[in-house]
Amino acid sequence: MFDLFGILHSRLTESYRPSHSKASNWRSTPLWDADPQASVQASLVQLLSFAHRQRQPLAPLISGLAEEQRGVSRRRLRRLAMRLEQGMPLVDALEQTPGVLSDESVLTLRLGVQSGTLPAAFVALAGDDPSSRIHQSYRIRQALAYAAGLTLAFGFVGTFILVLIAPTFQYMLEEFGMASVTVWQFSTLMSVTSFLAQYLPLLIALGVLLGILIRLTKPVRLFQRTWAARLFATVAQRRAAHMLQMLALAIDAGRPLPSVFSTLARYHFDRYIRSRLLFARNEVEQGAEPWESLASAQLLSPEECRAISSLEPSQSRSWLMRRLADWKLVQADRVASMIGACLHPLVVIAFGLVVLWIATAFIGMLSFMISSLA
Repeated sequence: MFDLFGILHSRLTESYRPSHSKASNWRSTPLWDADPQASVQASLVQLLSFAHRQRQPLAPLISGLAEEQRGVSRRRLRRLAMRLEQGMPLVDALEQTPGVLSDESVLTLRLGVQSGTLPAAFVALAGDDPSSRIHQSYRIRQALAYAAGLTLAFGFVGTFILVLIAPTFQYMLEEFGMASVTVWQFSTLMSVTSFLAQYLPLLIALGVLLGILIRLTKPVRLFQRTWAARLFATVAQRRAAHMLQMLALAIDAGRPLPSVFSTLARYHFDRYIRSRLLFARNEVEQGAEPWESLASAQLLSPEECRAISSLEPSQSRSWLMRRLADWKLVQADRVASMIGACLHPLVVIAFGLVVLWIATAFIGMLSFMISSLA
């Protein structure tokens, strides 16, 4: 019987050989980073799961996967392979290579190592489908790129109005003896355009700086770990769902919840959730019920706490926690899809209103001139 992962292993091992790496890179990969980050991360999870089951060395496989990528994905995978070759444990190497896997996946593997549930953690991660997140992020990036392009185009249009159109209108008004006359719409347009032209270099510098910060790993990672869950309800829901999934894994394996709380309180990437888990762990160590402690720490709602506490068998509790996690993820995906669907039309409407404002200003000015001359 053919083993799909065996074929994958042989292909990646062959691409790792130095004698074939350059030709393989030129033939099989584009000149840019074509795969979305979530897709590369899903491929790495599948590779790690296969290597763990088959007891295969990780460094050659990850190096082979790196040769099939471009840009930042290749650099991250190469750094991960280098750390593994130096003897660093897998989870430590993943934590020290930001972006090679998501923070949620690294935390799941860390909990699997600490609690002895690593095979179940790999199974849970391998079953995650990133296609919906890829589609949502693509729609949001497309809308933002469209907005950035229109902003640049309108910047050139405003400069053209200020440099060529406005002096021409001023000259015409002087020729017809109406230099002191002002039309409100047109004067407002000239004021806004002159203000933007005055601060145009600063606005361009801020835009470039913002684009650089978005592309850098450390600022984005710092924002995701400190403020993302507090500012965006969908991020908070996803992280609450991820916490429920990890607790369900520990319950299925029969691990004590206080030790799971200690691991999560020590290694959770979100500072807010980490402090809340530390509070819940202290409550449990003082004799409180685990689910009530999570509710007191505002990591579970009172209704979720009562529903989980009412079930006695561990399998029933883990089943309910997974259903709650799935429901939270569905709700978060629904909100994200709605935002992605509305963002592009909102950008079009906003710039359409700007076009309407500019057209109204010019038509009002021309109408005034024609009526005055008549």
